[in-house]
Amino acid sequence: MLTAIDLPFWNAFHDLGSERQNGMSLGSIPWSKAIAYAEYHEMDAEFFWLIIRQVDGEYLRMLAPKDPDDIKLIDKADMSDPKAVKRLLDGFNRRRQARVGRHTQ
Repeated sequence: MLTAIDLPFWNAFHDLGSERQNGMSLGSIPWSKAIAYAEYHEMDAEFFWLIIRQVDGEYLRMLAPKDPDDIKLIDKADMSDPKAVKRLLDGFNRRRQARVGRHTQ
């Protein structure tokens, strides 16, 4: 479940998803678009970019097929699907905790 702290970032991530370049594969959210969004909404742009970049990286990893026969996540659920949101945030949190664990050892 999203908390009041998570919700603005999730909404921003969802809004910024339309700014991606599409070619042979789905591109990352552009830095310039994320910074403009943060500044427009009077958010700390540097902190905002750190969060958006990490969540976007997790999202792109989820979309990447493990083998050529895999069905991509985007075919299974859209960004308004609560289960897809939960999978994305759970994966992000697992990776963040693993990074924190490496830095404290």
